[in-house]
Amino acid sequence: MDESLVPPPRDPIDPKELRLVRRQNVLPIIKHNTIPRMDHKDQMPYCIWYPGFATEDTYRALARQNPVLRYNVGRACAVGGCLDLYLELDLLPDVTIAEEAREAGKINNSEGSTAIFNHIMSQPVRYRVMNDYDRTINIEDPEPGAYLNGDTALRRRLAEGDGDSLVWAN
Repeated sequence: MDESLVPPPRDPIDPKELRLVRRQNVLPIIKHNTIPRMDHKDQMPYCIWYPGFATEDTYRALARQNPVLRYNVGRACAVGGCLDLYLELDLLPDVTIAEEAREAGKINNSEGSTAIFNHIMSQPVRYRVMNDYDRTINIEDPEPGAYLNGDTALRRRLAEGDGDSLVWAN
């Protein structure tokens, strides 16, 4: 056999890179109402409400199996108008979820989304738990006294995005 035809050995894939690829692959699985196995926080997707939705039961199961995703599920509830599931999650009143719920209530004429928005706004203190800029969720030390300031990456804006939306969503 001519050794010049044998490809050189490949470098092993960096484990972090592999987890990021896996995170991108779990989104369509969730949206098809299957809960994938996610063993590491780098495999957990941030934006589970865009570009499509899973069923409310799928989001409920996802929150049970992966409690770290409860705020992500709450955000999906705000977009999809799933008031009962949102209340079951027992989340801190988060301003990013409120902004998403307000938008979905107006755009989709969703009573559930509007009720989520009103519930959050009726709380004496609101928090910034979700951070769309670095795609993190700060449960340990959320920022109290946060206000709605229009800096949430709303689902509608992702859909109107410049092509980076899918990168952001993962």
